[in-house]
Amino acid sequence: MSYNMQRLKVAEIARCISDLMPNDPSKATCELILTLDAKLESLLNDLPDFFKIEFADSEKTQR
Repeated sequence: MSYNMQRLKVAEIARCISDLMPNDPSKATCELILTLDAKLESLLNDLPDFFKIEFADSEKTQR
């Protein structure tokens, strides 16, 4: 169930990016790029620990 929820969140952000980006990427404003980057960064920060790559390398999984 968690996987499907995360897929939906990724799909929402991907749709947002495709809707907001102009056809010519060179015409995208810096503000737009920073806004979209913030959305992706927020998605990564909100991932559950078991989906994060760093978690696999942490001490918790070494025990």
